[in-house]
Amino acid sequence: MGHGALQNGNAFAQNGSLSNGVTMRRDQTKDIKRKLKFKKKTKSQRCRKRLSQLLHTHVVLIAVCVLSALDAGCVLGQIICDILIMSG
Repeated sequence: MGHGALQNGNAFAQNGSLSNGVTMRRDQTKDIKRKLKFKKKTKSQRCRKRLSQLLHTHVVLIAVCVLSALDAGCVLGQIICDILIMSG
C-alpha cells in the first residue's frame, strides 16, 4: 500500500509535516474573501428586521391579545343587540 497523507486516518505526511492537500492561487483566495464579506442590507430589510423584533416583544404581544379580546367582545355585543332588535 502507498503512504498517502490521509491513509489510515493519518493527516500527517510521512515526514511528520502537516499536509492540507489544497493548493489555491492568490486570485482564487481573493474571490473567496470577496464572496464571504457581508453584504449591506437594504433599508427595507433593516426596517423589516427591527419591526419584527419590536412585534415579538412581550409588551406588544400582550397588547395585541388584549385588543383582540376587546374586539371579540364588541362583536358578541353587536350580535346580541341585533338579536334583541329583531326579536323586539
